[in-house]
Amino acid sequence: MGAAAPWSAVSLPDACFTMLPLPVPASSARTPPRPRRTNSSTWLPSSTWLPAFIAVAGQRLRMPCRGRHERRSLVRVTRQTTATEVKEAKSDAEVVAEVCLGDVPMGVIEWPMPKHAMDLATWLGDLEGTSSSQEANFWRARIVSAMKQRLEKLAFGDDYGDSSRDGRDPGFRVYALHPESSTAKAPVSLAFISERPFPLAPLEALHLDQIVSCPTSSGAGAALLQGLASVAARTEKFLVLEPQSEGLEAYFARLGFEKSLELDPYLWFLSRAGSEEPDVELRFAFDGTEAQDRLLAAFKRPPLWVGSVQETFVVARQDVAANDVLSVRVAISQNAANNRATARRFHRNAPTDSYTVGATEVVDVSEAMGVMRGPDVLDLVDWGCVNGLGSNTSMPGDQFGGQAGQFQGGVGYAGLGRCAVTQKAYPLPGLPQNITGVELVIEELEMPTRLDPVYSASLVCKPSTMAEVIRVCRSFFENFRVRAGLHRTPPSWNLEVSQTDGLLLLSLETWPLPEDDIELGEDFD
Repeated sequence: MGAAAPWSAVSLPDACFTMLPLPVPASSARTPPRPRRTNSSTWLPSSTWLPAFIAVAGQRLRMPCRGRHERRSLVRVTRQTTATEVKEAKSDAEVVAEVCLGDVPMGVIEWPMPKHAMDLATWLGDLEGTSSSQEANFWRARIVSAMKQRLEKLAFGDDYGDSSRDGRDPGFRVYALHPESSTAKAPVSLAFISERPFPLAPLEALHLDQIVSCPTSSGAGAALLQGLASVAARTEKFLVLEPQSEGLEAYFARLGFEKSLELDPYLWFLSRAGSEEPDVELRFAFDGTEAQDRLLAAFKRPPLWVGSVQETFVVARQDVAANDVLSVRVAISQNAANNRATARRFHRNAPTDSYTVGATEVVDVSEAMGVMRGPDVLDLVDWGCVNGLGSNTSMPGDQFGGQAGQFQGGVGYAGLGRCAVTQKAYPLPGLPQNITGVELVIEELEMPTRLDPVYSASLVCKPSTMAEVIRVCRSFFENFRVRAGLHRTPPSWNLEVSQTDGLLLLSLETWPLPEDDIELGEDFD
């Protein structure tokens, strides 16, 4: 074997692997071949050295890169094959919305992760750009760097940095704005989205984590947000974000975003009226009987209607933690023919988690009344929400040959609690003229295990009017000195109150009244 030739060391500027001298084969020791130049700035060896080069480079590329200099160069190396890979795999991308940027048709495309993580990281380098403002260039560079790091963690797995903040959870999505909905063309705007729960259950949200646009394409970010708004509306979710400056707050406010201090002081959400908006339930809890008396005296008129509700909660006997609960509810009216019964499931993974609400199922009134008299009647009814009740919990009855929710020779279901609710509905004063049909229903909940009733108020509104309705309610409560708090999971209010015998009120955060503000003297200014 001859000595190593000086040109045999592969010189890649800012490469993620070091230059290594390669052995020269005997067949080419006399007349070493000339290196050939490619279209890129990288020098590659001839076909004689190519297998050895690929072996060495492949071993180095599989090693995790942790330095800032190495991360940037890694994206630069992949630039050579990005165009070919995108054209071959463009069928994986999905056009989820179509918008217009001026007169140019654009498409919002969702890119599958982590397959195209490095392709998008390459495109991010093209979105850096330059601006006349040094502050804008600084923040743009920081956003692009953070987005690149997140994509690199997606591409290289847990060994590349901290896996607790990577985007490989099922709720992470990447959307890009492409001209003419073509995946072969570089995007003019890129956004990272995470699926998160909305501060008001059971609503869900699409959280805008980061967004960056080409500085030469004016309005690209707004066009991408317009497409994301249509995606959120189609999936019945809120598009939310958290602006980090007053300038961004003013910008997003012009695009239709708004915030509700009662829900979250930092979260802005987009709520535009649609053709088919789902109903949103709001629940305000009061701290005592005095609050209800003040509200009833404030209206000075008879209620619009009066109702009564009987509700019972059933669990499988082996579900001692009550993680899977069935609610049977009967609404009683003055005319018995108008009585209505419904049933639905509440599920949680652990006692410390909040309940997730299942779909409401209309059931027969006589069967529902039978379940209230004895939970064992569930074995005789044909309700879809009863199937699998308590099947994911531990079953001590298996040793006796029992099945899920049923012991051999005994009752498989047990009552968790019950309550009776009296309802009085009033029109909510102070609403704008464009918001109609919102009623404030004052409820009095009584339980066999509690001497005093629990008072609350519920409303049903649309997502586009939710922020205004909450603001009007808080102002109404403050005017009549009613101490109230917004409950975050309205559908499970009766269940949580029954489980805790009303002690849930002690952990509820109520809004302060104006007289609660303490005026300090001049010495404390």
